[in-house]
Amino acid sequence: MGRPQLPARLYLRSSKNSAPRWVIRYRDTVVSTGCAEHELAKAEEMLAAFDETRRRVKRRRHRYPTGHIYFISRPDDPSYPVKVGYTGASLYMRVANVQVGNPHRLDVIASCEAHYTTELKLHLRLGEGRLLGEWFARSELLQEAMSAAKGGRLEEWLGIVSMPPDPPAPVIEKRPARGTERVLAAASRRPTSAKRPYRPAAAVDTPTGAR
Repeated sequence: MGRPQLPARLYLRSSKNSAPRWVIRYRDTVVSTGCAEHELAKAEEMLAAFDETRRRVKRRRHRYPTGHIYFISRPDDPSYPVKVGYTGASLYMRVANVQVGNPHRLDVIASCEAHYTTELKLHLRLGEGRLLGEWFARSELLQEAMSAAKGGRLEEWLGIVSMPPDPPAPVIEKRPARGTERVLAAASRRPTSAKRPYRPAAAVDTPTGAR
């Protein structure tokens, strides 16, 4: 029986060259929160956000393995917060859903194709500017992320190493079943019987009055 998986948790990591910092550990993943030892409350908020994002990604990873990372905000207000999320459906449908309940006109100000796991890494990178849920305050870091998304370099900006594409599958030549070649060769050497041409039967004159 395998060992049960531990939930995500906080650890205080010490370093010789810097002050201790809180980090999030989950399985084989270690994510730095950037919080000092006295900022435990802030680190716990980032841990809660990490758990929420991880559960949300887990629920939809089988439906939408690849989709779009989007940045939704007011295009006419550079100080308005930005919603950063992921969708496997249409971006227009996502904007329409976010627009419900918002009195201001919203639009996608940046987007790019990405894997569903990119959202979690992006939220952790922008964690300090989180306002509520997936809404983040405008900052230089967020502007860099949007510029990277517009240029299709978001995963590179996050430090995600993209895997090379799978090599093409080898072409396997289909060969006939064992013994088929000998059977076909023997059949080609077998003499064919000449068929007689069809000849209709000769007409027989029936005498008049015969039954």
